[in-house]
Amino acid sequence: MIAKFLKEGWPVQAWRAVCADIRTVRDHDPAAANVWVIFLTYPGLHALWWHRLNHWLWGKNWRALASVLAFLVRVITAIEIHPAAKIGKRLFIDHGAGIVIGSTAEIGDDVTMYQGVTLGGTSLEPVKRHPTIGDHVIIGANATILGPVHIETCAKVGAGAVVLQNVPHGCTAVGVPARLVRCPGKPKDFVPYGINVVSSEDPFLKMREVVGHLTMRVATLEERAGASPQARKKTAPSAGKTTRTDKKPRPQKPRQKRKREPRLEKPAVEKLPQL
Repeated sequence: MIAKFLKEGWPVQAWRAVCADIRTVRDHDPAAANVWVIFLTYPGLHALWWHRLNHWLWGKNWRALASVLAFLVRVITAIEIHPAAKIGKRLFIDHGAGIVIGSTAEIGDDVTMYQGVTLGGTSLEPVKRHPTIGDHVIIGANATILGPVHIETCAKVGAGAVVLQNVPHGCTAVGVPARLVRCPGKPKDFVPYGINVVSSEDPFLKMREVVGHLTMRVATLEERAGASPQARKKTAPSAGKTTRTDKKPRPQKPRQKRKREPRLEKPAVEKLPQL
């Protein structure tokens, strides 16, 4: 077995893959100090390297051993990757805690994945039930992608999104459930967490701009009509009262003094003599 392992050139391929993974971390993480820190302290790399061994064992029908090793890796790194999952080259797992990758999931090359990502299945049948991730895809923190959906090349999934449908090439999906906010094609720069929060194409920022424009427009029209909000408040009648200016005042009748009637005096009561 060892001779076959050496004959297939696995040591050289494994070393090249390790070097490529370390370069990917240095390119995407400015906090990476040096090669030794990356090699020793990045759990995403450790989980990825062990998964490659587990996937090879799974393909050689050593499934029990592969499952046990995957369980130990999950205990150490808090990253769960099924041995049957297919993962491409230069996968960058940043932070990594809470990541779950299902058995039929497929991940392309140069994919970036943050903590809390779930690639889950929605069926109990032994069929393709996990997502397929294309090349150069960015998946933000705590994003959930369910079912056999396709995330096409250069697409981005925002942090906290729940994706239930396909995401086309170069598009960005955000929200619960996820909706497409823009499809500009291949991105020029790397966007952390899959979404640019200061982008002018954000729907909430667009809504704020539209509301502000409408407010200014209404104020301009009111000034032209001579009825500003301040003038309305001053001239507006109070609620429940109406003023009538066309009605003539009624003549007031003179008051008549009432004659006071004389008060009747009580008759005097004679006292009876005491016996």
